[in-house]
Amino acid sequence: MEDMAQPGYKNQWGKAGRDDFGIMKRMGANTIRLYHPIGEENFFGRPQPDHGSMLDAAADNGLKVFGAVHQYLTCADDDCFENWNYAVREGLGKGFARMDGHSGIWHPAVSTINIINEVDAIVPFNNASRQVKRLISALDGLFKAEQSANVQGSVNLTSCFTTAIASPLGGGKATIYHGFTSMENWLKNTSLVDYKPRSFATAQELAKEIDRRWVHCINAQIPWKNGLDQMIATKYGAEDAGFLPRPWILGEMGWNGAHQDAIIEELGLMHEWALGGHGFAGTFVFQFQTAYQKTGAELNYGMFGLAENKTIGSNVRPNGKTFPIHCLTSRLFAFEQPWSQCKSQCNHRAQAVAKAFEGSLSGTGLCLEEVPLPPWLDSWRPRKGEERALPTPPPGGAKVVVV
Repeated sequence: MEDMAQPGYKNQWGKAGRDDFGIMKRMGANTIRLYHPIGEENFFGRPQPDHGSMLDAAADNGLKVFGAVHQYLTCADDDCFENWNYAVREGLGKGFARMDGHSGIWHPAVSTINIINEVDAIVPFNNASRQVKRLISALDGLFKAEQSANVQGSVNLTSCFTTAIASPLGGGKATIYHGFTSMENWLKNTSLVDYKPRSFATAQELAKEIDRRWVHCINAQIPWKNGLDQMIATKYGAEDAGFLPRPWILGEMGWNGAHQDAIIEELGLMHEWALGGHGFAGTFVFQFQTAYQKTGAELNYGMFGLAENKTIGSNVRPNGKTFPIHCLTSRLFAFEQPWSQCKSQCNHRAQAVAKAFEGSLSGTGLCLEEVPLPPWLDSWRPRKGEERALPTPPPGGAKVVVV
């Protein structure tokens, strides 16, 4: 969810509409991830909308929110302070904070803020100094926004790194968890990055506040079993890693082309590991719905597709234009195409996730056996009185093949 975190989209996530939040809760989820709610509009020179009703709806459903600052705000010379400070301060004023007079707290639904998603994909993955400078300057901007608004610094903070293998800040062995090590090394030795904070008098004071609130995060498409379990999980508590007692989370678990039984097994293994005192705090399933604006292998993700022939009301964009809300089918377009090498075993993954979480699939927003909407259909819809056949897969469509 991105710009949908605003009142015009309440017919999508609200109880009176498709009830996305209710569907997630009944499936067994306890936290939802939002990718760009703070600052996305600022990137396009527009004010942020009010996010309060969306956060209230999450809380009403018993869901916590893993929010984020829009990662593509500009950072001159890798100094992100100004734009992150502006975005967070406006976000706090648009629902992300609850004020009581001249002081306040973060909205109770918000548990964690992802300060920059995949910073190692925005700047070179092998330049840890640039990555950390962006992170600490962005965090500095967030702290200054809290101070200016007199909002208590209560939420956890993180940055979800990619699974690129690189050496950390300060040097050392190249690992998949290089971002974890880079942050830990800077917290111990702030002189590793040339940066003068604005929210605190010294870099050491800035590091102390980050240390108090920081959790580690990584986005992955790698299987847990014989993959992430050996590459991260079993190493996290090792003496040479030095990460405990700080927790870590999987910000994305993609399962690109995984069979239903593998998803069920791996979610079970992750749940057991999370309960075992190893520092692992859990995973997000990537993603709630297929991202129809994407192409190629990106269409392999999502628990739900959009039903082509069944809609439930409409949403209202900020410009006043409306568009239909499609019912959610568990039939996924990518796995029903002739070029897909994995069909029935990869399809209907919503059922697999619900089973693993000991949840259920229910609600008027679901139509699990409806035909899924093709991702490029809207641009090929015939005008009134015009006949037009559906196209062959667009360039890159063959990349939907599951390997």
